[in-house]
Amino acid sequence: MPLTDYVERTLAWALYNRRGHDDALATRSPAFADVKPTITVKCDAIPDGKLGREYMGNSYGKNGGNLFPPLNWINPPGTAEVLIIVQDPDAPFSVPSVHGLYFGIPPTLTPLSSSFFASHTSMVENSIKLGRNRQGTLYTGAIPLMNHGVHRYFFQVVALRSPLSKMFEEHAWKKETPQTTLAEGTGATVALKDILDVLAERKGEILAWGEWVATCERTSSNPVI
Repeated sequence: MPLTDYVERTLAWALYNRRGHDDALATRSPAFADVKPTITVKCDAIPDGKLGREYMGNSYGKNGGNLFPPLNWINPPGTAEVLIIVQDPDAPFSVPSVHGLYFGIPPTLTPLSSSFFASHTSMVENSIKLGRNRQGTLYTGAIPLMNHGVHRYFFQVVALRSPLSKMFEEHAWKKETPQTTLAEGTGATVALKDILDVLAERKGEILAWGEWVATCERTSSNPVI
């Protein structure tokens, strides 16, 4: 057994009960308290949401193609832009791990293709702005600890009444972040906490939301990737 696998399995055993931080997901925060999930989010490429070997090796796993799953949904009337938050509440941390954070997504940009997240250039071309994820990347695909059980990946789609950049302009937090970064979306300086703080302050800006949940498990007998 490779030393890295031994270390990973040992960590998974020690941290096995550190999981299920669903209450700390973005859409369970106070900002969403008065908004029910009314958007149906689907991924036709992975109908059952199970990220098995056939999906992970070349496509959606972090160590495979690291592709963002193509999603589709219908935005409600009045949507100014879309916010997408990808989190794993089963990661062995105190809060769900952020795998992807995107805002400024035009409401017309659905279905959402994997290619939109392939590079900074493609994101800027499609007016998508980038927030910080745990690893400082455009997107981090699924890669649960080996033998840590099933991990769930929540792709949370949020329809907003106003652009987030405009909300930041009217918020005191704007002084801490260059406006050029928000406009270009090529520097991930915006954290999820910043967004949730603004949305909690700006009551009524969340028009609707919904989520698609993917699952993945890696075991020593079936590491998937």
